Amino acid sequence: MVRALDDVSLGIDSGSFVLLTGASGSGKTTLLAVLGALERPTQGQVFFDDRDLSNLSGMELARVRRRFGFVFQNFSLIPGLPVWENITYPLIPRGIPSRRRLEIARACLGDLGLEDRLSAWPKELSGGEQQRVAFARALGGRPEVLLADEPTWPHRRSSSKRAGSKPPLTRTHETADPLPSKLGPRRFRHVSARRLPSQKRGYDFPWWAW
Repeated sequence: MVRALDDVSLGIDSGSFVLLTGASGSGKTTLLAVLGALERPTQGQVFFDDRDLSNLSGMELARVRRRFGFVFQNFSLIPGLPVWENITYPLIPRGIPSRRRLEIARACLGDLGLEDRLSAWPKELSGGEQQRVAFARALGGRPEVLLADEPTWPHRRSSSKRAGSKPPLTRTHETADPLPSKLGPRRFRHVSARRLPSQKRGYDFPWWAW
């Protein structure tokens, strides 16, 4: 049995910008998955908005996840959908009609400088463009919390307004990256230096919206 997280205790205030740092394989992605209600901890508790997520049903967790925006390392774009549908796919369960979803996608892409990629396919995008589409998808639902796994922050100031008033942002970085020392105001460093056995994460399909 692999213990991915051990004796982790932290609190994140609304409106804060938090960096999680640690060596590759030290559990940063697992911690984000637990914080974002993508995985349940085997022990301990995770509270969001004064609710213990460990006690919620699968349906209740799905509702909680809609309050989060996620950006994964592999971006998790769906190859068979154009850019605008990739951005707004998580909004379908909320009953938002396609015309309104198209407007949301166009506005998000405009904020990120990709106005001309609205109908492009993921395979036609560069890596940087795919990342910005992933951010657009995360911001399109106006999340209360944005969780980003080792991103290079690509947004403009207007995009944070699009998401609402500065959602709390938690992002990860390896300790070798000099960027965390330049950003803040708050920073949590993962206390475990022990590397974990290589494991493929199961987040390739964007099922968090359901």
